[in-house]
Amino acid sequence: MAVRVRMTLLYGALFLLSGTALLGVTYLLVSRSATTVIRSTENRSGASVTGSTETLRGQPVIGHELLLRAGLALAIMLLVSLGIGWLLAGRVLRPLHVMTRRLETALDSHKRFVANAAHELRTPLTWEHALLEEALLDPGATVETYRAHFAELMTVSEEKARLLESLLALATSERGLDRREHIDLAALTAQVLGTGPAGLTTATELRPAAVLGDPALVRRLIANLVDNAISHNVPGGRLEVRTEGSALTVANTGPVIAPELVDRLLHPFQRLARTADDRHHGLGLSIVQAIAAAHGAALSVSARPGGGLTILVRFVPVV
Repeated sequence: MAVRVRMTLLYGALFLLSGTALLGVTYLLVSRSATTVIRSTENRSGASVTGSTETLRGQPVIGHELLLRAGLALAIMLLVSLGIGWLLAGRVLRPLHVMTRRLETALDSHKRFVANAAHELRTPLTWEHALLEEALLDPGATVETYRAHFAELMTVSEEKARLLESLLALATSERGLDRREHIDLAALTAQVLGTGPAGLTTATELRPAAVLGDPALVRRLIANLVDNAISHNVPGGRLEVRTEGSALTVANTGPVIAPELVDRLLHPFQRLARTADDRHHGLGLSIVQAIAAAHGAALSVSARPGGGLTILVRFVPVV
């Protein structure tokens, strides 16, 4: 707002200076022109010097009246120019304000992402340090004890590797695509599903679906969707996967999710619930969203009435 006021005052000051200069020039030109006309008339008509003097004495009165009226008009136009300057300043600054808000939003999002990533990394690092400290401080440690600690350290190391891999995938997909190839969603989905998850009923309908994109990123998108559908399912639940046209649909049974909480799942490090043995970091669907955006695909996530989610990714069809 302060910038808009300053720009408005600047517009008004420029108008006032130019208007005052124009008024002064006009006043001088009118005064000189009137004097010249009167003298020229006297010379042609042979009027007396006295009449000429009286006429010239009346010129300051006419000049002052002209100056007064012109000054009043200048004051009115100054108010008008301030109003116009206010509108113009708002129009000029509007794109800047929009850009500033976007930059602030992006910066806040970046700060939250870094803070969340640091928090997620702190957990395995703390666990790793505790295991090492316990092994060093235990005077009665045996080979079997060390083996058990090493096994736990391997688990921690794998968790850190998964987290770093997820962060790298998210950053890569947000950067955009380096290449585009013809991809068959049905073939990639069949590779990801393999023999199917144990303990779940799997229903697949894989029809040819040709799209353009990065095969590695699209495979990661499919894998994240399938992994999310399996991990957040219920014992004896159901997994449905379908490809057709240029779309991929993954649906699963699971806990009931309130529709207003669905969008939250698309943000990094967002989980509706977490258990002690949870190995997920809340990055799966955010990576899916980033990969879909990089491919110009439309992502739709909806909660199923009986529990679980239905996720539809509609890629740009190959022409």
